Amino acid sequence: MTGAPATYVMVFGENHPHFHALITARDEQVPADRRSGDILRLRNERADSEAAARLVPAVRRAYERLAGSDAFPLPA
Repeated sequence: MTGAPATYVMVFGENHPHFHALITARDEQVPADRRSGDILRLRNERADSEAAARLVPAVRRAYERLAGSDAFPLPA
């Protein structure tokens, strides 16, 4: 689906009363010492908040399709 050799899904929620999920595709250029759980070390090195914001509408539509927009409506 992503075309990447690996896709990681990490879920966080222990410190907040809501749900956080990190979904990231890992390409071949990610060094071995930044793979698996260590991929989080890249957040300061490669973070692109503008690119992430552009993904929000597609992610929202995917959640709505999966959950059913009537069953779990997402805020605008």
